[in-house]
Amino acid sequence: MPLPRLAPSLGWILLFYTLLSIQALPASSQTSPFSLPSETVESSPPAPTAGDSPFLLPLDKNAAPLAQQAALTALELQKQGTKLAKEGKLEEARITLARSLEKDPTNFVTLNNLGLVMRKLNRFDDALQAYIRALESNEHYALTYKNLGILLEKQGVPDQAVLAYRKYCTLAPGAADVHKVTARADWLANSIQQKTEEEQELRGRYMTENALQWHDRGANLFAEAVVEKNRDKLFSAIDYLEKATVGLPDNKGITVDLADAYMEVNSPSLTALAIDLYESVFESFAEDPLLARLVEAYHQLGNVEVAFALAEQRMTFCPVDKRRAAAIQMSFVAFSAQKETSAIALIRKNIQKRGNDPVLGLTIAILQDAQGETDAALSTAFSLLADKNLDSVLHAYVEKVKNRILGGAR
Repeated sequence: MPLPRLAPSLGWILLFYTLLSIQALPASSQTSPFSLPSETVESSPPAPTAGDSPFLLPLDKNAAPLAQQAALTALELQKQGTKLAKEGKLEEARITLARSLEKDPTNFVTLNNLGLVMRKLNRFDDALQAYIRALESNEHYALTYKNLGILLEKQGVPDQAVLAYRKYCTLAPGAADVHKVTARADWLANSIQQKTEEEQELRGRYMTENALQWHDRGANLFAEAVVEKNRDKLFSAIDYLEKATVGLPDNKGITVDLADAYMEVNSPSLTALAIDLYESVFESFAEDPLLARLVEAYHQLGNVEVAFALAEQRMTFCPVDKRRAAAIQMSFVAFSAQKETSAIALIRKNIQKRGNDPVLGLTIAILQDAQGETDAALSTAFSLLADKNLDSVLHAYVEKVKNRILGGAR
């Protein structure tokens, strides 16, 4: 009778035997199913094998043929299956042990022995099922943990094999082979750690060597994504830039480029990440370009109080050639924060300190109009239009603003 498929994950097994309570069994109840090195060798102990006696029960020279098994008890079938397995008749042993389980489905010894047979038949999944059922029947049966460790090693899960071996040693501290099993577990654990460190070193070297290439690719994709408004290219750019920051985490330029890409997505979670990135490199850049980015980021998140405070800081300390951009950005934030009056005062203060600028004057007119101060806005606009040095493009734009204000006034 085939065993029912429980299909547990290896992660479940790990949880299963690490959470079990510790209860040692007497050494006399444990029999080694495999041979470990006769001496503890730190460099490379051989993989465990089944050994001379992988089963708990002695040979029965008077075992009944398969055809006569129907009348046998579960224990007799267990003995018969053990004998067949020791004779190398693994398929017959499998059938016999399965028949024993039909009569006694929770016998953990039979389940353990069936797991060994399944492993020898290279039916690793079935072996795993048998061991799980054995532990479900008796979670303190130490021998199954050792056998499970052997299986997990063969399946390429050495970290979980280590835990299985250690569980065996905890439950059976007086077993004859406990030192050998401990040595195997220690060697595996050290091998895993060494391999992990080597892989991390190789990965780190690979990431570092390719970081600049990934940055260039990401930066180009980002530029194309902005022009084309292509979201797919934008996320591809982010992938490359994220890898570049892993490879060169101290490169401030790559950090800012990644933050810019996050901002372009216009997602609250990514905008918050962008703020963290901008602030992490703030001291390494001139204040104005990063202040402008931070104003935009906090404004995008809806935190208009912080955005306006940063915009005020930018307006006050930005270079002369950046004050137009600073004034326009601050006006947008002022509309959201309802701080038009404060923005007007800051811009006027800047004009008094650094000289007149028609763009700043036009910004004041727009803010005045937004406040409902139509007369003051028109006065400012007419003052700008009276300036004979006003270039034609800006003159045309002020004219449009004036006409819009007049249209609203009517």
